Amino acid sequence: MTLHRLHNLLFWILLACFLVTTGSVLFFTFGYRFSFERGIFVYTGSITIKSNPRDVRIFLDGKPFPGNRVSEVNRTLHITGLRPGTHLLRVEADGFRSWEKKVSVQSGVSTEFWNIILPRESYERTAILEGGLLEAFFSPREHRFAVATEENGMTRILILDRDSEKVEMVFESDDLRFDHESAENIEWAPDGDKLLVPFQDHDGIRTVLLIDLRTLRATDWREEADSPELHAARWDPTDNQAFFALSEGHLLRIVPEERDTGKRISIVHERVATYDLSGWTVYFAESGSDTVFRATLGGQTFESESLPTTIPGLGTFTAPKISVYDQKRIALHDEGGKGYLINDDGGFEPKLLRLGDGVRGVQFSDDGKKLLFFSDNEISVVFIREWEMQPARENGEIVQVARFSSPVFHPKWSRDYEHVLFSEGHEMRIAELDHRDRRNIVTVDAFKTTDTVTQLLPDFEEDRIYALSRDETGKATLSFIRFPEPVGFFE
Repeated sequence: MTLHRLHNLLFWILLACFLVTTGSVLFFTFGYRFSFERGIFVYTGSITIKSNPRDVRIFLDGKPFPGNRVSEVNRTLHITGLRPGTHLLRVEADGFRSWEKKVSVQSGVSTEFWNIILPRESYERTAILEGGLLEAFFSPREHRFAVATEENGMTRILILDRDSEKVEMVFESDDLRFDHESAENIEWAPDGDKLLVPFQDHDGIRTVLLIDLRTLRATDWREEADSPELHAARWDPTDNQAFFALSEGHLLRIVPEERDTGKRISIVHERVATYDLSGWTVYFAESGSDTVFRATLGGQTFESESLPTTIPGLGTFTAPKISVYDQKRIALHDEGGKGYLINDDGGFEPKLLRLGDGVRGVQFSDDGKKLLFFSDNEISVVFIREWEMQPARENGEIVQVARFSSPVFHPKWSRDYEHVLFSEGHEMRIAELDHRDRRNIVTVDAFKTTDTVTQLLPDFEEDRIYALSRDETGKATLSFIRFPEPVGFFE
């Protein structure tokens, strides 16, 4: 072969190699990988992860995933160039419990996990108050608790400063006891200067005391309203000097301070079984009626109107409770466990969803797109609006988050509304909503096996969870852990 022909042959070989290499690089750049099993180029997929904590290690199919193939955009991790199919994804961080799922990767699609939470392997728990504690309630504006206690036949209301841990007693009585059984709250006034506290006397008759934290004066409004009983007190959102309460089935609006004009006690509606406040509107169920009513606040006269959706059998509910997000999203349940959701967004059918039997409590997410509800052994969520983030959910879809053989207590939304916090026995636990492959349900913190968690109080602004626990002797402790890990303002 002549030298000229050899040069030509070498040229064409190099050109072929260049074209093959360039094509491969271009294919690789555009997300294609060569499958030796199938002998073809395959369009790859990706995985997007946002986790708490942020600094994590990623394992795919049991092997550490190379850091140079993980990009970070807007504080999320993006893993590219993955062959379609099922992969085992594992997320780890030193000192934290790991997270793991089988992940289905599809061509040209990013499989997203936006809310991965890794609890620490152990937490330092800080105790801030001990004794005969019954329940604690946050102040909405200040770092304070109102705490109800009962010891040696004496009922006390304490104010605990969460920062300094200073405790002040603002009320005590041996004639009244805190109404712990009715699950009513101590209600802080919007200005933080007054409390509405539910009590019972020795005969079990309910009343509401207004405690002025500036003067330490306590007023029994059962006597002031000339009523044999008073309960379910809530502050008026349109007037922080007035409140609502139920008395013998009448919904009252009470103005504690004397004013030049107007009534101190007004009847909003008669024959009211339960009520809730949302915005400038009060919603209530009328005794013996299957209809929910509403009345606009602001003033001393109230005109009630019925909502278009009725609940079959509502009039026969035993001690019903209503929880309102707005006029289109209303949940009701009774002590017998019957539960319903009015979900009227204008197009969704049916507008009335039955939540099932055994419902003990409900909680709307702050964005109004989900409703958490639970029974003795089950935690479930209903999606009230279409959920387009992965995994997508339909409006009205009910998802069972977890079912346990032992009772669960205090289910509450997490900060991301993609997890549910709850207690089971002596453990504080967290469950994710994401059902893909399996749900990760892990223990966040465990108390002594002889202890029982009686209350959970998440404070996500401070990255804390407060817990009230009781030991075998009856002594209760209010403590907290730092959870989840602090995040930036824009996360």
